[in-house]
Formats: sequence, structure tokens, C-alpha cells
Amino acid sequence: MHTMNDQKAGFAAVSTARPKGSSKKEHRRIKAPKKVADAIAAYVKAKAEIKALEAIVKLRETEIKSFGAKSAVGMIENGRDVESVIVEGNGDSLMYTVQDVFAKVTEDNVADLRLVLGKKSIVDVEVHMLNADVLALHRDKVIAALTALDIPEEDKQRLLLTQKGYAYTFALNDIGQVAKRLKLEVAEVFDTVQPVQQLKFAKK
Repeated sequence: MHTMNDQKAGFAAVSTARPKGSSKKEHRRIKAPKKVADAIAAYVKAKAEIKALEAIVKLRETEIKSFGAKSAVGMIENGRDVESVIVEGNGDSLMYTVQDVFAKVTEDNVADLRLVLGKKSIVDVEVHMLNADVLALHRDKVIAALTALDIPEEDKQRLLLTQKGYAYTFALNDIGQVAKRLKLEVAEVFDTVQPVQQLKFAKK
């Protein structure tokens, strides 16, 4: 049985560990044996090295992609379709690939993109998406049969939402024609639409 003095002592201990007005929790510290302490030191060091290496990889990746982009632009300027190339170094090599996927057009950047690419290059489209509220309301039935939903007709009508979106009217290999029509450099159009670029290890 706890006495009043015991309770007071408990309150005092709590007050000492967590001062009034402080929300910071004091965690109990335990001393690790040498093997675990060495593991902690190795872990912290490795984390720091990984962070530094990731920064280097990002920087070098930008340099390599910039070089690869010049190759892609050259293909377009010569009227060729863009294809993957092997970028060779001193014994090492990487495959540089450009995808037919451009930077996303949003309400925030559409005006700037149209200013460079012209109004014909980006059109308004309707983007259809499922109504999350209705989907959650009838989740089990939707999973069971998407093509024949057994839900009220009113909810069927509300399940699909339509929002305004934007789409490019040209593809990667049309960049040359767009540049010619707008009297721009191919590189300027390429940099504006920012096609997705990838680096992969090349097979030896």
C-alpha cells in the first residue's frame, strides 16, 4: 500500500525529471559494451560517408546527364530519333537514356511554358480520377467488382471526378520540328520540357 509520503516522493521525482513547463522527455541512458560501442561508432561513420557519397553521386550524375543531353540534342538536330547511348570513361561505362516523358505541366508553370513553347504546344485536358470518399465508402464492393459496382446510381455518378489538366501536343522526337516552328534552338526546347533522363550500368 502506498502512503501519502510515498505519493509525495513520487511527485517530487517526476518534478525533478521533467521540470514544470517542459515537454521534453528525458530518456534513460545505458552504457553499451565495447562490441556494441564499436558498432555504434562504425554506424555513425558509415552514415556520414553515405551522405557525402550521395552528394558526390548527385553532382556527378548531373554532369554525366548534361553530357548525354548534348548527344540527344545532336540526334534531334540531325533529324534522327533519340536513342540510348553508352557513355564510356576510363574503363567504366554507363548507358544514358532519355524517356518520352516531359516535366509535368501545372497551373503554376503552364503560363511560362506556353510563353516559350507557344499555345499550340500545350493544351487543356480533362483528368479523370476516382472520388476517394465514395471509393472508401464502398471499398469492399469496388474491390470485388469494379466493372459492375453494386452501389447507388447517384454514387456511381459521383465516383469519377473530372479535373482540369494539361498535356503536351508533341513527343520527344518532335522537339526538332517544334524548335523549327518556334525559331528556337533545339537545346532550348529540350531544356524547357526537361525529358526524364536515366543512367544505368552498361553491360560489358
